[in-house]
Amino acid sequence: MNAFRNILALCASLAAMSAFATGEISDVRVTSDAGKVTVTYALSEDAVVTARFFANGAWIDEGRVTRLSGDICRKVSATSGTGRRSFTWLAHKENLSDAERGTFPYAKVELTAWALKAPPPWMVVDLAGSDSVRYYASAAAVPSGVTSDTYKTDKLLLFKVPAKHVEWYMGSPENEADRSSDETRHKVVLTDDFYLGVYPVTQRQSERVTGVKCGKPSVLSVADDSPLWPTSGFGYNAMRGEGVAPSDPPAANSILDQWRTATGVDLDLPTEAQWEFAFRAGTTGAYAYGSYAGNRDNSWTTSNGASSTTYHQAVGRFQPNGFGLYDMAGNVWEQVRDRWSQYAFDDPEVAVVDPFCADMTDEFTLSRGGCYANPAVHTRSAKRYHSLPLTSDSYALGYRLMAPAEAR
Repeated sequence: MNAFRNILALCASLAAMSAFATGEISDVRVTSDAGKVTVTYALSEDAVVTARFFANGAWIDEGRVTRLSGDICRKVSATSGTGRRSFTWLAHKENLSDAERGTFPYAKVELTAWALKAPPPWMVVDLAGSDSVRYYASAAAVPSGVTSDTYKTDKLLLFKVPAKHVEWYMGSPENEADRSSDETRHKVVLTDDFYLGVYPVTQRQSERVTGVKCGKPSVLSVADDSPLWPTSGFGYNAMRGEGVAPSDPPAANSILDQWRTATGVDLDLPTEAQWEFAFRAGTTGAYAYGSYAGNRDNSWTTSNGASSTTYHQAVGRFQPNGFGLYDMAGNVWEQVRDRWSQYAFDDPEVAVVDPFCADMTDEFTLSRGGCYANPAVHTRSAKRYHSLPLTSDSYALGYRLMAPAEAR
């Protein structure tokens, strides 16, 4: 097989929509032996490097370029002198067309360097630890696709939420139906993007990292698909440690500390503002899916077939929101890092920057999104729930992981 024997190299060193300096890629060299493509290059400073390939007159669909290994789709250290970085692509094992394999024997590779403070939008964390953190430039490039069960079991998939410097309204206006008194509408700005789990953490993921499927597994782990159900039954104290301030790192041996140790990523709960921004995904009305009916039809709640005794369902069965995040409405309440308080601001039209409540006076977990035991009105974007104690082991209480938008 000689489909990739003659390969032209094209290098693009791009800032990838970043204001930060990024590494320059140079001296790209490509060789091929029986369909095993090897690419070497020099890199001026540390960066995340991604690639795409061109053959038969078109760019190869990124979702079919999966067999990559080495210094690609990850944080790569700079080279010096004659030093080089390299990666391989097992092109002969991919699902490529005959035209891509043989009738057009020329191909080229485009490499992109992403600044460490502005990494690619998709991050995959291998929970087995064998290839810890990888990054991908698009949903199409995520191996096996973002809906694959591997991202609900053995790996953690996160999306970079584009929140940086966006002005938006948190809370709800006074005329919004079913509004609570603690949802006062006000303008907010977040200073940085952040990664957020595409799915709530599942029982299988929890078991891989902590050794425990969920807080009360006797009922929740009996269904055939229960490994794909959200994990639950861990209150705020179990997640971050008893007496730990929301502004401090998780305590040693807490659930979040175990996640950090296992992955090397500074995982935590999202702040309340981060969660609401991610759920709204640019929407401004009461419901992230555009209407009550939209939220009802895209969430596991008592308004859509669930009940207080049916418990959870496997994640990813409904349509994602505008950012491609699944199950933010219904299934389980999702904990946030803040403690509950009335919103604090002087003028609702003057943006509050990175709002965050670290006051430890309130002794209840603050959570968002509704659950299987609630009607769909509880999935409103601004709905705040704080009736479960910090020690709660409720079936209804789950979590989704957040990470800073900085390459690891």
